[in-house]
Amino acid sequence: MEKTPSSARITYGRLSSAFRGLFLLISHEKDGESFTLEETCSFTEFGVMADMSRNAVMKPDGVKRLIWNMALMGYESLQLYTEDTLKVAQEEYMGYGRGAYYREEIQEMDRFAQMFGIELVPCIECLAHLNQLCNYSRYGLMMDCHDILMVGEPRTYEFIDHIFQMISESYSSRKVNVGMDEAGMLGRGRYMDKHGYRSSTEIMAEHTSRVREIAQKYGFTISMWSDMFYHLLFKKERTEQENALLKKIPQDVRLIYWDYGTTNPEVCEHKMRGHRSLTDNVAFAGGSWKWWGLVPNNQHAIYTQEVAIRACQKTGIQNYLLTCWGDNGAEASIFSVLPTFFAVSRMAFERSQSGLQSDCEFETLTGMSWEDFMKIECINRLNPDPAVVPYNNANKYFFYNDPLKGIFDSLARPEYREIYKQHAQTVRQVKERSGEYRYLFETMEKLGEVLSEKVCLGNEIRSAYEQKDRETLMKISREQIPRILQKIDELFEAFWQQWSTDNKSFGFDVQCIRFGGVKQRLLFVQKQLNAFAAGEISQIDELEEPFLPFGLYIDHEDANLLYYNDWKTMATPCCI
Repeated sequence: MEKTPSSARITYGRLSSAFRGLFLLISHEKDGESFTLEETCSFTEFGVMADMSRNAVMKPDGVKRLIWNMALMGYESLQLYTEDTLKVAQEEYMGYGRGAYYREEIQEMDRFAQMFGIELVPCIECLAHLNQLCNYSRYGLMMDCHDILMVGEPRTYEFIDHIFQMISESYSSRKVNVGMDEAGMLGRGRYMDKHGYRSSTEIMAEHTSRVREIAQKYGFTISMWSDMFYHLLFKKERTEQENALLKKIPQDVRLIYWDYGTTNPEVCEHKMRGHRSLTDNVAFAGGSWKWWGLVPNNQHAIYTQEVAIRACQKTGIQNYLLTCWGDNGAEASIFSVLPTFFAVSRMAFERSQSGLQSDCEFETLTGMSWEDFMKIECINRLNPDPAVVPYNNANKYFFYNDPLKGIFDSLARPEYREIYKQHAQTVRQVKERSGEYRYLFETMEKLGEVLSEKVCLGNEIRSAYEQKDRETLMKISREQIPRILQKIDELFEAFWQQWSTDNKSFGFDVQCIRFGGVKQRLLFVQKQLNAFAAGEISQIDELEEPFLPFGLYIDHEDANLLYYNDWKTMATPCCI
């Protein structure tokens, strides 16, 4: 790109790069009357994958907002990850009640993406992760074990064919990610009963070939996650049979090596070279770390992706995918990880002959300074040292932590109350200058306020109970719990505003159940405390049981370092 006092010239190789060029031109219009900026993307394919299967199915307008932001940063493809969230004519229960996309919705998003040089790519599942379908008995006989399809059965391939028919009519792209990851129990259930033992790699090779045939029928070329071949790929010594199995993977099937947390460059490069020893048709998928509660972790995502992208550049991997998963409820907005999108794009585009700084570019993109936007995740910072990269989702497990059973009480320190209070105040100040992203910071502010009151509630109740301090218990019941309940209501309203801005309403019923559970439990605890303080009951059963420290992970004593993301077990040790 060349800018002179009277003109500007942008030279580009693909349409998305033209929009990036316009974005950079506008960002640097104040940097002088004349400048030259040259960039080269390290990747021939540079894209994003957005999870639409963990309850948060984005509205088409939300996807369009995402596409617009991606184009400005130079991304050129967007995969929509849809396990069962597709309306497939022949499979009427697929996506039922889940906000599944209709063909017309995908076509609308596809046309919009093409306007900006973005290729909208289907990302489906052709082996596992079909757990929601298991709710319906008609799909039971199609399953091998858990949510894994029964390889070799005609009904399985009829089902996959129906999905391909739907995406072929909906997407203009003829690329597809067929998933087929994390199927560790493949061949160990009904398949073994019928066929006896076969190695999972052998079954995978057979199934991959069948899926590839269906894809070719509709004109698609496929990519798939590589982990089901991983154990053989990095085995020190392989048998001739194992080598033969790996060679059965068609060379036109792209293997996607996914790694969201490696921080050691040598390890990352070793794994990439291992994949490339098998095939040149390799892509790398990194993670945006938006999948562990309401609060994102851009800092950790950027830290790990810098390692990964440099390793891609060293090992010659030409295809990069930034994944935005939504594990366990998809609470965080995809727009909360815009800093990760931006940082990854800056790493991917190598500049020469330019002294221009990128600070103003992020502000052009979001209307906010980098420093301000990054405060969206301060709620998770429990260690005041800015050099420490947080690795926890305490925002989630302290929110759902039961006030009587307190699975996480041993991790809750008294100083956290003030820390959360200060973080809420910080976010409140940023919110006033956050523009179109105010709705994200509103949620973070309200979450910080809830946590400042609730984080040590269980320990405070237990301490007063053990001392038979009925006065303190009554004060907690009459003053503190009502404050928490009010703040939960405020958080719920802010969260709904965030959810409904980005997503369809489907899936928010789960949040209603979870929030409602926290509220009803607090009301019950309040009733119990009142009854005990008034002498109406002689004991509170849960508090009579000897207290044990956190034990879901062995020897974990620091909330700064604990990432735990299963709502069912963080809420209660009982069955849900």
